[in-house]
Amino acid sequence: MNLIKSFFNKINIKTDSVYNPFLKLFSGTFLAQIIPILITPILTRIYTPSEFGIYSFFMGIIMVLSNITNLRLEIPIIIPKTKIKSNDYFKLSFYINILFSVVSLITIFLFGDLIIKLLDVDINFYYLLLVPFLTFIIGVNKSLYYFVNKLGKYNKLSLSPIVRSSITNISNLIFSFSTYGLLIAQFFGRIATLIFLIFNEKINFTFNSKTLRKDLKLNRTYVTTDTPAALISSLNSNGISVFATPIFGTLIGGYFALVNKFIGTPINLISKSFLDVFKKEAAHEYQIKGHSKVTFTKVFKGMIVLTIIPFIFFFLYSEEIFVLFFGDKWLQAGYFAKILTPMIFLKMLSRPVSFMFYIVNKQHINLIGQLINFLFLLISVAVGLSLNSPLYFVYTLSLLFSLFYAAYIFLSHKYAFNL
Repeated sequence: MNLIKSFFNKINIKTDSVYNPFLKLFSGTFLAQIIPILITPILTRIYTPSEFGIYSFFMGIIMVLSNITNLRLEIPIIIPKTKIKSNDYFKLSFYINILFSVVSLITIFLFGDLIIKLLDVDINFYYLLLVPFLTFIIGVNKSLYYFVNKLGKYNKLSLSPIVRSSITNISNLIFSFSTYGLLIAQFFGRIATLIFLIFNEKINFTFNSKTLRKDLKLNRTYVTTDTPAALISSLNSNGISVFATPIFGTLIGGYFALVNKFIGTPINLISKSFLDVFKKEAAHEYQIKGHSKVTFTKVFKGMIVLTIIPFIFFFLYSEEIFVLFFGDKWLQAGYFAKILTPMIFLKMLSRPVSFMFYIVNKQHINLIGQLINFLFLLISVAVGLSLNSPLYFVYTLSLLFSLFYAAYIFLSHKYAFNL
């Protein structure tokens, strides 16, 4: 952790004011991400690419739904000055989550067989029921995370991802006899996280319709504006998992799942860590100077210095790396990873600095950008589908998304420098 602080100091990013909570949250996230990376070579020799594909498809849908199951009403939990009001907002998000999940469950009971037929995915109807249950659990965990964050219990927050990752990966091994073992493991991991977060917390669940209606009206912007944006953003993030399996089959879906797991996990960790620092420093600099030139330059250069050599090495030897770590049957996944490397690199660079959209109140530009990004995803799917080739899907996706993230970096630079 001292190495991380030293690195930020070298690039002139002051972290003293947020150093302790930042490092606590970072350390928990870091350890939680390391565990699945270490155990993945074992899982790829236990589960087949097709089983990874089924898991990826399910989790893609679940992550999209869980991003909107609270109608984004978990966000205002952290805002009020008093714990009582934060508890009221927690109850609001909780009951909205219940309503959303019940509707999802009824939909699956009524149309589950039709959904399976339309998707053309070989899955058991009863495992489809895991979708609303996992969506509900993840939604509650999000609300709990904001509530515990409001209470300033950073030690608990830092341990929660470790609990989830540990229980999930132990369950991955225990349920390896099942085709759906990876998905079942997610269920137990998320349940364990929920129990850990809610343990010893005094939360009032009393239903008061008058208070709930009042709070919903007060926070309706999250429902009407932020929820659609979150839905589009989530579709962009999980679109490959959602579209690849039903269109190209579970085998190809499994390849994409491993690429995302192996590359996406450390990249998300790096970009999120820089984002945590960039948010505070860039906003502070903009308030004082009317621009964020220094912070943008230091963070952007810092990311490039930290990652450029590993990315070049991975681009040159991705196929060999995948075969070495995961086995011969994952060679094709390594080739897909090579094609997607430029896109992933630009995505990592754009994620922290694109917070400039919020600093300069350009959220509407971000919403338009997310719509364009989703359009690029649909174009990539259409190209792959029309040519019946997952390879052309990957090439098109990498090209269009690279252009998108490059444009975001350009606009973020423009806003940071107040051009």
